[in-house]
Amino acid sequence: MKSMRFAIIIGASALCAIIATIIIITSGTGDYGLYITDLTGSTDITTTGKGSAEAKNGVKLSKGDIVTVSTASTCQITYKSKKNEDQNYIVLEPNTQIVVSDDFNGKSDGEVYLNQGSVLCNTMSDLKADINIVTPKAKFSPAKTVSSITYNKSADGDICDFYCFMGKLNVQ
Repeated sequence: MKSMRFAIIIGASALCAIIATIIIITSGTGDYGLYITDLTGSTDITTTGKGSAEAKNGVKLSKGDIVTVSTASTCQITYKSKKNEDQNYIVLEPNTQIVVSDDFNGKSDGEVYLNQGSVLCNTMSDLKADINIVTPKAKFSPAKTVSSITYNKSADGDICDFYCFMGKLNVQ
């Protein structure tokens, strides 16, 4: 009788250990983040301490990275998460520069600083943590929208335009 109880306790402990291991492995945030997923033309990524290099598909962006899209080029940045692998993305138009201001870990909202140019956001899929677009003029929360945000500097002053095609774009 004692050996039967002992076997049940050992089996239950092993099952708990397996379940705990699966939870730890699947709850990691290694796959979360902003990735370059579609390039046309020339796009550079400048990383602090590492200099500048030509962007390539599949590169994961980190906090502090500066992405510069040249004339006649575009770059798509996808926010990969556990729930939505590739449904939320931002298209950087020609002559656009952004700075990744936060780590995108899937747990809290992150910011991308639009230094110049235009971005088209398609963030209709549900996320726990959203992408916010920040310019010197405003902060945009394009969650569950298809929207366009443009920030250009000129001799006459800075111009910030935004359009929302679907959903409700929150502006601060």
